[in-house]
Amino acid sequence: MEKVNHPIHYAGTGCPCECIEVVHYITKDVEPITAFSVGNIIKYLWRLGKKEPDENMGQTMDEKILEDLKKANWYLNDAIEMMTLKIESEKLR
Repeated sequence: MEKVNHPIHYAGTGCPCECIEVVHYITKDVEPITAFSVGNIIKYLWRLGKKEPDENMGQTMDEKILEDLKKANWYLNDAIEMMTLKIESEKLR
């Protein structure tokens, strides 16, 4: 696997596709602002337990997994907030 175009933590270990392919498929009919957040949610969940922890910070694999879960959660909250604002603004029209 190539580090830039096909990093191992985004490759489909046991899966015939890569993360980016799944992101494109799932977000194809979603507005760009929401698609961005959804893509990041998928990315962080996809790489759980695959991306190496930051050894310079003494990070363990469990800490890296928790970090990625928190990142996915941040983007989920962002997508919910953006969609809520969109719906509320449409109701005002």
